[in-house]
Amino acid sequence: MTCRIAAVFLIIFGAQSIAPMGLALDYPPDATGGWGFDFAGANFAKKPGDDFFGYANGGWYDSAVIPADRSSIGPSILLRMTAEVRIREILEQAREGRPLLE
Repeated sequence: MTCRIAAVFLIIFGAQSIAPMGLALDYPPDATGGWGFDFAGANFAKKPGDDFFGYANGGWYDSAVIPADRSSIGPSILLRMTAEVRIREILEQAREGRPLLE
């Protein structure tokens, strides 16, 4: 019973501290350091109640290009692909006997 009362108090006080924060639209990306919802990837022509995935990700989904040899794409995969290219260049330079630092 004591745990339930404590949980109710935490919910009440937590909700009061979150409510004054406002909507995400009130904080432009510059004010928040660029993190949060990516409005450029959204498709506001869709209604969120009808197709939330299309609303939130539609712009990105329609324009994203996933390489044929990959099953997905994202920042970590792009970083891995860049590292693979750089490692290949280093190994080819070493095989040819060229100095690694030019």
